[in-house]
Order: sequence, then C-alpha cells, then structure tokens
Amino acid sequence: MALQVKVTGAEPINLTKEQVRHYTFCMETPKDSNARSTDVGCTMIIKGNILASINAEETESAINLGKWAQIHAERADSYRSFELSETAAGQIVRKVTFPNAFVVSYHENFSDDSGNGTFELVVRQKKDKTAAVRIEGGFAGE
Repeated sequence: MALQVKVTGAEPINLTKEQVRHYTFCMETPKDSNARSTDVGCTMIIKGNILASINAEETESAINLGKWAQIHAERADSYRSFELSETAAGQIVRKVTFPNAFVVSYHENFSDDSGNGTFELVVRQKKDKTAAVRIEGGFAGE
C-alpha cells in the first residue's frame, strides 16, 4: 500500500509514500444524537515521517505543513484543498478529498537517538461544506 497526500494552496504540499505512514478518516455526528444529525463533521488524521535528509522537496513539504498550521483563521488561505490517496497494485483503493480543509492541530516529534522526525496532522473539512467531501476508490492509479 502506498499513501500520498496533496494539499493545494499558497505553498503546495506533496507528501510521498515514504512520508505518510498511517491515516484515519472520521465522519462524526454529535454523541448525544438519537437520529441522523445534520451536524456532520469530517476529520482526517495523518501520521508520518519527516525525511529531512532525502531531498529539498520532501523537506519543504514537511515544513509547509507547519506553515499551514500557523495560518490564522481570518485569512482566506487557511482553507485549502486536501487529498489523500491509498494505492495498492496500481489501483486507487481509497481517495478522500476535502475541498475546504483547515488544520485542527499539527505536532512534530524528533528523536536525538535516530535523528528522524515524525508528525501528526489533523485536518477537518469546513462544516458548511461537508457535502463537497468526495470519497472514491476502485479505479486505476496514476
């Protein structure tokens, strides 16, 4: 399986299969709801590696995650198009697109023992645009 992340915005972010280790996709309704709610939220949690020694493009991608997380909510570029794709045997198993994603939280961890870093990125789709989220799969990859 190969996971990739693409974020379109002021600084494009492309995380490769070497960087993205794990993702969790959640569609959530309020816990106290007894019927299908109109208050639906979509969240994606991405965990991966910071590969600072590979080449400049991958290093900049990890740096740009942190820069995106710093953008204040009042700026238009805090919302970006976010796409995660999972590929196996040349076929897209899952492709999830948030057209109006924003960063909920971003964490980096580095180890003095290994010199490698890890990150955790939590993004969410703008709630009034939840209907625009696309979940696809089962077609040939690039």
